[in-house]
Amino acid sequence: MSNLQFTENEYCEKNRCKNETLFHTASGQLGIRGCFEEGAPEGAPSVRGAYLNGFSETEPISYNEKLYGFPEEKQVIVNLPDVQTMRISAAGEDVVCWKGSEYRRVLDMENGVCTRSFLYQTSSGGLRVSFTRLVSFVQKNIFAVECRVTALDFAGEITVTSELDPDVKNFTDTTDPRVASGSGQMLHTLTRGCEDSVMAVEVETIRSKRKLLCAVMHDIAGSFPERTANMPLSFIHKTVLRPGESFAFRKYAIYAELFTEDDKKNAVRKLTECRDRGFETLKEEQKNFLSDFWSHSRVTVTDDEELQAQLDLSLYGMLSSAGTDGRSNVAAKGLSGEGYEGHYFWDSEIYVFPFFLFSEPKTAKALLTYRYRHLSDAKAHARRMGHRVGALYPWRTITGSECSSHYPTGSAQYHINGDIARAFAGYYDATGDTGFLPEICEVLVETARLWMDAGHWLDGRFRIDCVTGPDEYTCLVNNNYYTNACAAANLSAAERLCGELEKQGGLCALSEKLSLTKEELAEFGRAAKYMYFPYSADGRIIAQDDSFLQKKRWDFRSLPKEDFPLLMHYHPLLINRAQVLKQADSVLANYLYREESPLMMMRSYRYYEEVTTHDSSLSNCIYAIMAARLGDLSSAWRYFENSIGTDTNDQNGNTKDGLHIANMGGVYAVMTAGFGGVRQTGKELSIFPLLPEKLTGYTFRLCVRDSRILVSVNKNGCTLRVTEGPDTELTVYGEHMTAGHAEVTVCRKAKAVVFDLDGVITNTAGLHYRAWKKLADELGIDFDERKNEQFKGVSRAACLTMLLDWGGKCVEQDEFERLLVRKNNYYCDMLDDLTPDDILPGVKESLAWLKENRIPFSLFSVSRNTDRILQKIGLEDTFTIRVTGNDIEHSKPHFEGYLLAAERMGVGPRLSVMVEDSEAGIAGAKALSLLTLAIMQENKADADVCIASSEDLKEALGSFFY
Repeated sequence: MSNLQFTENEYCEKNRCKNETLFHTASGQLGIRGCFEEGAPEGAPSVRGAYLNGFSETEPISYNEKLYGFPEEKQVIVNLPDVQTMRISAAGEDVVCWKGSEYRRVLDMENGVCTRSFLYQTSSGGLRVSFTRLVSFVQKNIFAVECRVTALDFAGEITVTSELDPDVKNFTDTTDPRVASGSGQMLHTLTRGCEDSVMAVEVETIRSKRKLLCAVMHDIAGSFPERTANMPLSFIHKTVLRPGESFAFRKYAIYAELFTEDDKKNAVRKLTECRDRGFETLKEEQKNFLSDFWSHSRVTVTDDEELQAQLDLSLYGMLSSAGTDGRSNVAAKGLSGEGYEGHYFWDSEIYVFPFFLFSEPKTAKALLTYRYRHLSDAKAHARRMGHRVGALYPWRTITGSECSSHYPTGSAQYHINGDIARAFAGYYDATGDTGFLPEICEVLVETARLWMDAGHWLDGRFRIDCVTGPDEYTCLVNNNYYTNACAAANLSAAERLCGELEKQGGLCALSEKLSLTKEELAEFGRAAKYMYFPYSADGRIIAQDDSFLQKKRWDFRSLPKEDFPLLMHYHPLLINRAQVLKQADSVLANYLYREESPLMMMRSYRYYEEVTTHDSSLSNCIYAIMAARLGDLSSAWRYFENSIGTDTNDQNGNTKDGLHIANMGGVYAVMTAGFGGVRQTGKELSIFPLLPEKLTGYTFRLCVRDSRILVSVNKNGCTLRVTEGPDTELTVYGEHMTAGHAEVTVCRKAKAVVFDLDGVITNTAGLHYRAWKKLADELGIDFDERKNEQFKGVSRAACLTMLLDWGGKCVEQDEFERLLVRKNNYYCDMLDDLTPDDILPGVKESLAWLKENRIPFSLFSVSRNTDRILQKIGLEDTFTIRVTGNDIEHSKPHFEGYLLAAERMGVGPRLSVMVEDSEAGIAGAKALSLLTLAIMQENKADADVCIASSEDLKEALGSFFY
């Protein structure tokens, strides 16, 4: 792998179908799977496919027990006539790559072409064969391929047969719910033949009668022998080569849906123009288009070519999948395969849309235009679902109607309404596109009305019952946290942006169109404000819904690997009754819609992390983003690695069915919203870049309003530069600033300080050592100051466990508790000797400096004697904000105390400095990306700043603020 290239260096039969996906070529309108022009070995699996975005056929949905409101038919993306075939024979032998050598295939994302080459040895000598193919990003429904044959020591006749085959079927698999299981036959041929050097077929979908023209031309002379009705049309060219000679054979194809007779003429005219302008012109257009694309969108990492190729592939995959005509969207598998039948899901708005919003806003608007055009279908769907008012977007669709036959994991996912609303509101906030605001507000109002009809008031709170959230292993629940959060955001955005429209004088027209009143808008706002959110009984974590935490835990980690994904091996009811998640749910809500306190979010994150299978490809990236947001870069990187290899490593075993496009959007979001800390809150853009340990640096680009910003991150912070447009305002590391065309470097500065007690404020370590030493001597256990170093920052119980282990002793729990009390009594007796004189040098001056500069500070100690110590040394009234061993369940380096200390100061943890003298204490702070100041002789903990003595504390603290 290298920059802007994804490479396959040897032919591998078992990876054939997977690589047909990975090496597909597409433009967002047309997609061609990366199948070999010469076909496949007899009996070898191959999914040969070509697709137009949005070109679908209808199929009846079969139910044994059909109830009211179930969708009666679905749409399925259609596999179109095959134009890929170009067979080569040399001296009567078939030339095929799987019998050749020096095989190599490259997806060149800089030039927008896929090349494949190999050597083939015939009985008459050797040949070098190469194919270069592209689907044009400029002429979006044009596919072109060049075959070049070079004779090495070969002499003889070469025959190239180019085919157009309309006799194709869709891929089906009755064993996999992620793949269609219908008949496979979607098309019949209306006309076929050759005229004026054009091979063409006109086909029609069997049920819905949609028509399509597929035409092929070549730029080399030849004959057009007609085959029988059931055989492909073919163009045959023959030539003679001598050693050192070569020839190129070029093929051009167009796919065009037919609405009028003029469409057919226009398609042939466009194909002729492309042929006449030539293959090199198409390549030049492609390169120029991509040069502009990468300059606006590329995310780069320093010194990691493999990761760079994976990132490039993710962005290129999204570009290749997104419809830009306002009539199509982004299928779950893009245009690379038939998985999920080519349906559009919430994947578009939540995972893919943000990439285009911050890189190519015109494409983002086109995706929204598709949703707006199907607003009437969403309203019809809402009526079918029993709602008197509002619009409910379908869970799965192509042409606007619901395609999901399993309503518990389909139509019940009402959150798609809020997800689509989020994209509409986010687009306006990021672009300020006032011309599109009436359409935005219309969608927001109609989706908001749906929530008002679906929900109800109870005990002064607005509640939404019987829905399914993003976690499809938990169905039909009351008050799904995610759903309520996105509904509240939807309702709030409707009220807010209608207010914006009113300022611009456009609300009256919308109100008249929708019979919208000020009272209704106010009711939206009231429902948003008083939305009900479930929490655990003790209020420590988010409850995914009203019943989730009451269910039994499922020890799924003990299951064999082949039992995953669970949905393929266990009845849905068995899964639904357990605390087990397919993917991020409430964790995703904290990322997108509703921020709780960092402590609440971290506790919830850790809880749900333990019960999530990540059976969905949409999950790992979200856990990575939220881990990064919470400062846990180690966990973020682990999930990121799981996410970025989803398709290249075929982690879900179904890459053959198409790319996981939403996951590709998730990969982008990890780099930008996760590590980069990008957030769009209303019209306010903020970034908080952090550098994972595995990276030495990275860059990303953001388009905001009329400006484009380049952000570069390294170990010292980040640099910003506006590359296009006017200067722009944003918040970086919590500070408001203006970015301009001159590069500016921004470093993270602290806003608060958290002090450890022992070894930082006063030295009670010696007292602890004496108490432990006395207990150890009584137990006959060897104990010295070297071993005591391991006790720093560790809970009393954990210390006693270590002590007993060193002595090889095992005691009953009652005796264990008595020993803890005895050690504490020894220690407490010694505390009576403490006085203000025991405050360490430099501490008083540092505290005075913080007070003078109005910088918040707090104390975090795991000691349960903290209050007594502070009283003895006269700092009880100084540390009014403190966290002690009595406030927490877990000792350092657990996250609990650090986050609680920051919360009580009202400052974000990542803007707080932790002052510690123990490696364990520093490790816990670093695991949350707090700034760290170590007081120790050597910087063994790799703290941001290390001083040998507290005498230098004031100056060291100052370095974090100025």
